[in-house]
Amino acid sequence: AAAAAAVNTAKRTSLAAQLLLLARMECPSMPMPELLRLLLEAGQVSLCSDLLGEFAEDAAGPAPKSSRGGKNRRRRGDQAQAMASSVAVNNCSVDVARATSSCAAATAADVAAGGASSSAPFTAAAGGTEARSGGVTSAQLKEWTVCLLQLLLERRQWRDANTVASRFNLHAEFPHVREQFRVHKVQRLLQKGLVEMAVMACHDSTDTALLRSIVEHLLSQGQTDLALAYRDRFNLHIALDEATLEETRRMFARTYLTLPTEVPVCFVDSAEKVELAKQVLLREPQDHEVRVVGMDCEWRPKHFKKGPAAIQVSILQLGCREGVFILDLLHLPPAVYAPLVAELFCHPTIVKCGFAFSGDMKMLQAASQSCFSRLSGLVELEDLASLHSGSAWGRGLSDACAYYLGKKLCKVDRMSDWEQRPLTHRQLAYAALDAYCLVDLTWEITSRLQERQAWTLQSMLTTITSTVATAKQRNAKSRTSRGKGPTTAVK
Repeated sequence: AAAAAAVNTAKRTSLAAQLLLLARMECPSMPMPELLRLLLEAGQVSLCSDLLGEFAEDAAGPAPKSSRGGKNRRRRGDQAQAMASSVAVNNCSVDVARATSSCAAATAADVAAGGASSSAPFTAAAGGTEARSGGVTSAQLKEWTVCLLQLLLERRQWRDANTVASRFNLHAEFPHVREQFRVHKVQRLLQKGLVEMAVMACHDSTDTALLRSIVEHLLSQGQTDLALAYRDRFNLHIALDEATLEETRRMFARTYLTLPTEVPVCFVDSAEKVELAKQVLLREPQDHEVRVVGMDCEWRPKHFKKGPAAIQVSILQLGCREGVFILDLLHLPPAVYAPLVAELFCHPTIVKCGFAFSGDMKMLQAASQSCFSRLSGLVELEDLASLHSGSAWGRGLSDACAYYLGKKLCKVDRMSDWEQRPLTHRQLAYAALDAYCLVDLTWEITSRLQERQAWTLQSMLTTITSTVATAKQRNAKSRTSRGKGPTTAVK
């Protein structure tokens, strides 16, 4: 146990767990609650649950497997074999060769049995007192599982406590565990700004205080309209006078970016609107004008159960000074929007800007449409911000907007259902602002770079274009020398 504590201090938690099991094999009289406590300190919650699950199989037949840690259970068997020679801890060599044979045998049995718990080496080696022959009584098993649950509650590990309570049917004895986990989950989601997911997490809850906390959180963030909508939806009696609402709206305007009222937003769901977008976005620049188009995508979060299993891009936002166009990729035929996208993505004199756009490109290319196969002239604003100020600007688009534009970007609607039609007014406003703010961000960062390094957006575009051309030539030459012919895309 002392060796395990030393190993755990060095962040080798899985090795610490193996040493604890070895200690238990060598000293069967170690109280099970003490072993569980030490394993929890080593971060091995799933292993604790699996150990007790193994005893549950002995006492009352196969127990349901834990929903977490399946890969870890297989990995622990491999790690036990890798430890066969010796383990040096605090200048002391701990020989685990004696345990290796039982670990290896149990791992083989796991494979044959379809993935039994990794606690098999422990139960086999401890055969004298707690073997599979039924030496563990139901009362002992109940005592140990209750002890594990209490330890998790003391450590405020609500999710793990709820998992253990569900696996061993302890919700009747601990009725508050599920609700405590729900409260913790909702609070954590609200802290991340994932309001819609927080609402989904408590959709069947009768806890008025929990529902009220969501509305109060939205009011504290200045989301007056959304707070009122959820207040009415939950049928909560929260009295708000007009002065309070007005102050909340002013606070939101001081804190968060909003789309200028003169910027039009067009939801493109027909061939006529695609043609309008093409006329605006692909307009030739005049004199020394530099055209900048901000690009972003939205898709259904994987936590939404509705819709097809495969997640695809729902909308593609293209924003410029003249307006924002939101392409409905779910319902527009590819043949209608492909010419616009292909010409814009490869236009030599239009700067395309995105933030962490590589993830968006992967999602777009998953649709297997040729118009998404090539993209040139992209300014990656995440890298540009890091080039200008290192890590001082923060992390994420909202932090970048706060650092360079003076206000944050509200992300409340980011995790909403983007496959529903029609999209709500809030969704359209969020999607449009997400693309439009990229244009302002591009000009602001490049102007600061220009002051410091004599850079201009036009010179940057020239550098990008020449770099892409050089990469094409190098890539084509390399593929030709290997007899594979030219490639169709350059990263």
